[in-house]
Amino acid sequence: MAQLDKLVYTVKKRVPFVFLILEKLSAFIAAVVYKNAIQTARQHSTVTGYVQGEEAVIRYITVDDANALIDMLDGVDEDHLKYFHPHGLDAKSIPAILRRQDIMTYGLFIDDKMYAYAILKLFPTGKAYLGRLVAPEMAGKGIGKFLAKYLYYQASLLEFQVCSTISQKNLASLKSHQAVRPYQVVSKLPDDYLLIKYELDESDKSPPELWIE
Repeated sequence: MAQLDKLVYTVKKRVPFVFLILEKLSAFIAAVVYKNAIQTARQHSTVTGYVQGEEAVIRYITVDDANALIDMLDGVDEDHLKYFHPHGLDAKSIPAILRRQDIMTYGLFIDDKMYAYAILKLFPTGKAYLGRLVAPEMAGKGIGKFLAKYLYYQASLLEFQVCSTISQKNLASLKSHQAVRPYQVVSKLPDDYLLIKYELDESDKSPPELWIE
């Protein structure tokens, strides 16, 4: 199965128009096959708590939250986005992404403003690829670690295997995940990327505490 993942990643990088066709087919199958699991995860997606003494909430976001996500992305420079390109990040692409059934999208809000964005991209193979982005002004406070735990929790509800592709140069992301739990490097990918797998455990069946000092 790792070889299949590597092949898909290579096609994405080398023959993008073929990948787009395969992606549309994959998205349709995943949305149909896992419809009930997706609904269950969405229903249990809201976690409330505090970030540095302020009330905060992370929840599933929809097209109604497009402007909040666009506003957050507008405040992020290209350097901060260097390793985060799971999909189009422009104002035209965002509403379409938030309508997709195969991409679970989440936002962390403080005072109704989004400060972090996270996704689980679902595939018919039962794998979910995670992605996390924290607004620059909130970086280094532990939000990335919380998002990792939260995505493990959502993946546990979905009963999906959690994976990601991370650049070997993205040391901050690698250290953030390692701080939560050990991960397994499944394969080396083109352009210095790694295919990584995370093992879920019993703790992932409950939502993580949102308490960041």
